[in-house]
Amino acid sequence: MNDINPRLGSRQRVMLIADQIQHLHAGTEGQMLMLYDGLCEAGWDVELTVLRAADGIREVWPGHVHELNITKIGSFRSIRRGLQLARQLRRRNIRIAYIFFNDAAILLPPLLALCGIAVVVARRDMGFWYDKKKLMALRLSRRFVSRVVANSNAVAEVVVRNE
Repeated sequence: MNDINPRLGSRQRVMLIADQIQHLHAGTEGQMLMLYDGLCEAGWDVELTVLRAADGIREVWPGHVHELNITKIGSFRSIRRGLQLARQLRRRNIRIAYIFFNDAAILLPPLLALCGIAVVVARRDMGFWYDKKKLMALRLSRRFVSRVVANSNAVAEVVVRNE
């Protein structure tokens, strides 16, 4: 297997990003852990960033965890911290961010793309959390997303129709 990208000259690196991880037994969190394991086995360097820290996450997550301490995504402080993350990823040659959950998917794509980071967003539900304000923010943020990964055709159809 070739885990070297000739353009980058080193192993591929990806940052998984989530709003918060309470435990690894929930659906999305479990899928993130399986993705982490699979990417590591394939030779990728994988790290995790969370907007909000949960007690004990460092003890249960197998790799390095970065905490942004973002509680309100619309604040200037949150935008500044998101931009700092994007710049840090660029400096560290991490060129892919894989985002799970809603707050991170609204806040971070424009900031990451501004710094040349490819953004992948996971969609794993039927949009039960959509409201007018969130949909408007998602539609704006979507312009900076490289790929959307849906866990079913039904979810993909909801995303295409609404976002």
